Amino acid sequence: MSELPEVRDAVPGEIPDMLAVIQAAFPRWPLIEVDASPLEHLRWKMRDGSVDGPKHTVALIDGQIVATRLRWENRIDLDGREHRLETGADFAVHPDYQGRGLSRLVREHFHQRLIEHPRPGISMPSRSPQVRYMTSDSLIGRPLTVWFRPFGARAFAAAVRTASPSNLWKSARSTVGHRRAVTDVERTEVLVEFDGRVDDLWNRARGAFDIIASRRSAYLNWRFARPESGNPEILALIGDGRLSAYGVLKRSGREANLVDLLWDPAVPDALPAIVAASVERCRGEGIRGVTCWLPSGHLAEPALRRNGFIAVGHDEVLLGNGDAGETSAEVLAIFEDPGRTMHITMSDFDYF
Repeated sequence: MSELPEVRDAVPGEIPDMLAVIQAAFPRWPLIEVDASPLEHLRWKMRDGSVDGPKHTVALIDGQIVATRLRWENRIDLDGREHRLETGADFAVHPDYQGRGLSRLVREHFHQRLIEHPRPGISMPSRSPQVRYMTSDSLIGRPLTVWFRPFGARAFAAAVRTASPSNLWKSARSTVGHRRAVTDVERTEVLVEFDGRVDDLWNRARGAFDIIASRRSAYLNWRFARPESGNPEILALIGDGRLSAYGVLKRSGREANLVDLLWDPAVPDALPAIVAASVERCRGEGIRGVTCWLPSGHLAEPALRRNGFIAVGHDEVLLGNGDAGETSAEVLAIFEDPGRTMHITMSDFDYF
């Protein structure tokens, strides 16, 4: 190195240089289908609506950006109290500068920000050998189930090969004699964006879970109502002017993902109806099926099974902030308690 690296907060004018680093490290970035340029997608990702100031980090050598780290923020309800929540996004070091300790320097910079503004975080274990060593032993893991609703014999056969006999039996038993809520499915509308009705739904639904990331309209519109976010489709179940449930679908090639859903617990048919509507929306499109991630033991599992979803695998939700151990003991205790109900979906991570 000709000089010591400079690590600091990123500024908006540096986004093109940050993109160059990300695409040098990951040439196919972004992996999701987006009706926008990679630059527009990156600008969207770095503008999460937070008013808490800069949160993205860059490392420079000789004035050139050679490493980047992105974060986004939301809020999370824990036992009825609201906390700031941070989620990791893209972390990249230019290939010409890898192996020089830049990842450690960037993490140390973020460590200092956590000391100044402590907050919990959620993530998933990385499968990438380049970053797997970053996983902290201090993170608390909660099991997550991967659900798949196959379309066609070939997709069903593939799902059967990965599912356990008990999961196949549970799904088969749940679908026998089940009558689809046709009326509710037919009342489903496609929304362009969220309005105040989802804020009302959020206030009615949030109490059903001990742990739930915020689903307010401002955040949801940033996450789903822009083409830069990756072609989402918002399905809404509306009756008497009230929103009783919504689901968000994202398609990529021959795959579809039910990336988010929320429903009014006081409306018994709302959850199964929005799941059924999501399945019906994708049926006949030539895709293999619909995937959904939810914490294991989630309240939605019966509705998924009734609509033909099969549990095909498991993963883990990592809770707490492993970067600096700044998550409070009170928050960690809530996360760690397996008796606490939790609503975390694909949309809470930077994968879809």
